[in-house]
Amino acid sequence: MSDYLLFNLNSTPYAVAANAVTEIFWLPELSVIEEAPSYIIGMINLRGQVLPVMSLEKRFQHRQSPALLTDRIIVLQLDDVFIGILVSETHDVVQIAPSDIEPVPRYTGHPDNTKYFIAGEAKINEKLWLVLDLTTLINAPDLSKTTVAESAVIDLFQNSPADERKIFQQRSKLLSQASDSQSNVNLEAFAIVKLDEEFYAIAMDQVREFCLLKQFTPIPCCPRHIMGNMNLRGDILTLVDIRPVLSLSLESTLPEVMVVGADELWVGIPVSCVLDVIYINTSEIHLLPASAHEINKEYCTGAIEYNNQLSSILDIKTLLSNGALEVNEVV
Repeated sequence: MSDYLLFNLNSTPYAVAANAVTEIFWLPELSVIEEAPSYIIGMINLRGQVLPVMSLEKRFQHRQSPALLTDRIIVLQLDDVFIGILVSETHDVVQIAPSDIEPVPRYTGHPDNTKYFIAGEAKINEKLWLVLDLTTLINAPDLSKTTVAESAVIDLFQNSPADERKIFQQRSKLLSQASDSQSNVNLEAFAIVKLDEEFYAIAMDQVREFCLLKQFTPIPCCPRHIMGNMNLRGDILTLVDIRPVLSLSLESTLPEVMVVGADELWVGIPVSCVLDVIYINTSEIHLLPASAHEINKEYCTGAIEYNNQLSSILDIKTLLSNGALEVNEVV
């Protein structure tokens, strides 16, 4: 059995050997690498080291999708080569036996038959995942005639609004900072999410992943804050709308889900938008302002500044465990 990281590129599911993954972070702004292969869409200054970034879409000779704030970079290592790949979502690490990886069809008439980048298909929870062949993915020649990455980088970010470009730039600046164990000792990671018009920060040690809310099944005879169950790669995840507890309006739709947990309880919390994941020094955490709503004081432990405004730090463990969201009804 070997470990594989599951991820999505748009709606296509992939798997990559987990022992080749060195880190994962949110997509930052990329810089152009002149005369790079067409599938290298830019580079990142990763703590003083140049990291080229590959577009799997370009590698497979597909059209490049525009950048999203929820896109991620997976950093892969093959021997002495480090490269990032741009993906839409990352999921679990699972074990797959070699016997469970089926070969993909090979078409002998294809002119680039030796250049396939897929090692096989693995069936996980009734879904087929394409297993990447890292050796050919990294080492095979460029199949495109384009040799300059500049147009790909422009295509990636050209439709991004100004506020999103600022977030991409902030991420790039943070990644470029040299690693310093002394300065990083008090850093904490927070997800910044939007609920209606309010901004909240959630400690990343309470977050398992983010995903889109595509379909869910309502549960009969439950209070309104229990939206229903959704199937998350074979696992049943209960969706809990926390807006009633925070005295927020229930009128707007919530297209994204934040999978959070306290102890052994994992639930999906729908949100309006996942904006970013940022690292904050504990000295930069503010007390809640005196004017804060009493409910915020009960469930929020402080506030951090994000894009020139304060985001309340939401204590998920307290929110899930104090009884306000429990269902005790008997039918």
